[in-house]
Amino acid sequence: AAPSQASRSMDPMMLVLLVMAALTISLGATWAVWDTQAARQVEEDGHEEGAHVEMFQVTETMASLFVFAASAFLLVLFFLADYVSYIIIGVFSLGAVSGVYQTLQTVLPLVSRRCPRLQSVVSQLTLLLVSLVPALTWLLCRHLMWAWALQDVLGVLFLVVMLRSVRLPSLRVAAILLSAAFLYDIFWVFLQPHLTQSESVMIHVAGGGDKREPLPLALKVPLFSHNGDHVFDFNRFSILGYGDVVLPGMLCVLMKQFDVFTFPRPARCGYFTWCLVGYVVGMLLTFLALFYNVGGRSGQPALLYLVPCTLGSTLLIARWRGELGAMWMGRGVEGDVKKEDEDMDEESNNEEREGSEVCELESRHQTESETQAFLNA
Repeated sequence: AAPSQASRSMDPMMLVLLVMAALTISLGATWAVWDTQAARQVEEDGHEEGAHVEMFQVTETMASLFVFAASAFLLVLFFLADYVSYIIIGVFSLGAVSGVYQTLQTVLPLVSRRCPRLQSVVSQLTLLLVSLVPALTWLLCRHLMWAWALQDVLGVLFLVVMLRSVRLPSLRVAAILLSAAFLYDIFWVFLQPHLTQSESVMIHVAGGGDKREPLPLALKVPLFSHNGDHVFDFNRFSILGYGDVVLPGMLCVLMKQFDVFTFPRPARCGYFTWCLVGYVVGMLLTFLALFYNVGGRSGQPALLYLVPCTLGSTLLIARWRGELGAMWMGRGVEGDVKKEDEDMDEESNNEEREGSEVCELESRHQTESETQAFLNA
């Protein structure tokens, strides 16, 4: 959820959040496709080792339990903020190191094509040490005025790696997960404050709680200052939770997989393009809701607008194109490659077995006919 501004004005810096989120999703989807293409090429070359992309696949059970797991995590952050806030900061720092490291590991071979000696000089240990620098810098300087920018860069790389590694196997699982996230966001922003007659737990946690130790769980940008002394007001931030990027982003990654491997078509007509457009529209609706203070709260559940615009538009387009069934079952995406190959091999073996049985029956019938003709003669 993104907190509202102190005054009812549409701050242009909020569009920076939108650009960062859309860029993160685009990079994650592209990287995921590269991984799948590389894995398929290795399999076609007959090499088993290295053929599988290291990824975590979300199951239906996991998607169904999302509301309970996320709510439990949110309550832990709310009631035990003094104890777990620094754990979250440490986990984010490790994730930032991983994000920088994997990015450098991917970019280095591309750069080394123009400078072949570079890859031989730069070792894995060197990449790790370089990756530690920005994470440690943020960790030590996170309270300084400019730290938000470094946190956003590290956050984007962290989210890109998540989108690359965590996959949805089918549109069915995506629908379960996003529907659960849709209800989760609405409850903790709108319903819970009415039920408990208190502030929203989600917005309280996002702002760092009573300790004012902001947790690195969101992209954030300062709003423009109105007093004229400074360009930005570093006491007012607009934030976008990582979940508001990752969850719709996982759907966009799945659509990119379908566009490349299942229903190849020009990019402008692909599911990914329409899904990303839906994400942008959903974010703009979120900004409008903030402007008009929908619900009378200091924040908006972004997934309330993002899920219908991404998942809803995807379901409608797939239904119109007659491809909803295949997408619902997840046919053709990277998780089903081996399964499809095994199914094809099994089907081929069954056909060969049936063919041999037919030939054997025909041969036996012919032999019996010849024997009967000989006896009759």
